[in-house]
Amino acid sequence: MIDGVGLEFIGRAVEFRKELIKYTTKLGFKFKYVWNEKRYIHAICEESHCDWFIKAKRNLVNDHFVVDKANLIHQCVRNLVMQQTSRLVPNIIGDLVLSNVNSNPTISGKDIVREMKQSYAIDIDYWKAWRAVESVRNKVFGSYDESYDHLRWYCEAIQRTNPSNFVLLGKNNVTHHFERLFIAFKACIEGFKSCRPMLFLNGTFMKGHAKGTMLSATAKDGDNGLFPVVFAIVSAENTRNWV
Repeated sequence: MIDGVGLEFIGRAVEFRKELIKYTTKLGFKFKYVWNEKRYIHAICEESHCDWFIKAKRNLVNDHFVVDKANLIHQCVRNLVMQQTSRLVPNIIGDLVLSNVNSNPTISGKDIVREMKQSYAIDIDYWKAWRAVESVRNKVFGSYDESYDHLRWYCEAIQRTNPSNFVLLGKNNVTHHFERLFIAFKACIEGFKSCRPMLFLNGTFMKGHAKGTMLSATAKDGDNGLFPVVFAIVSAENTRNWV
C-alpha cells in the first residue's frame, strides 16, 4: 500500500505502476500520468481541482524505484461510478482478490465479478475475472501441470513409508501423459477383512482443469459406516479402467 515518500519498489517502474493502480482502485478515484517512463513517473488526480499527486524515480544506487514526492490527500470526492477498468489487467485483479482465493480456493469467476462490483464498484467481464482467479491459484497452490508432476513423488512416498501399500501410476506410452492412478493402502486392505464381504463401486466426475473421473470401492463396517478400500483417478469411467 502506498503510504508516503520514501517507499521503495524492488520491481522498479513495473511494480510501482501495478501498486499505483491497486492503490487508486481501492480508494476509488481516477488518475492520469503526466510522465510515464522507466526512470521517472509522475501521476496526478484526474479531477482538476484536486491536488493529489505522486512522483517516483529510479534510485541509481540500488536500482529500486522510490517515491520521491507526494501529496496523498484528496480534495475530490471518491468516485464509486466511474472507475478505470482498462488498467485492471487479470494479474492486478488477482492481487486485489488474493485473500478471497486463499480462503476459498474453489471460488469462481462469477464470484470475483460480484466481489469487484461490491468492494470497488467496478464492472469487469467474466473472462477477465476467470483469468485473474487462475493466475492467483497457480501462484498460491501451483499449476495443474505441476500437481500432476508431483504424483511421481507422491507414489514413491506412499510405497517408501509402507512397501505393502499398492500404487499404480499409469501413463500413455506414446505421449507420456497421465492416464490413471490407483491406490490401495495396506491399512484399508486389512480393514476390509473386518467389513461385510461386499464392495460398493462408484464414480464421480472431476470438474477441474484436467477433468477425469474418480472411482472408488467402499465397504460397510460393523456399525454400517462407510469404509474406503481403494480409489483411482482415471480419464473416464469404463470397463478397462474398472478392471
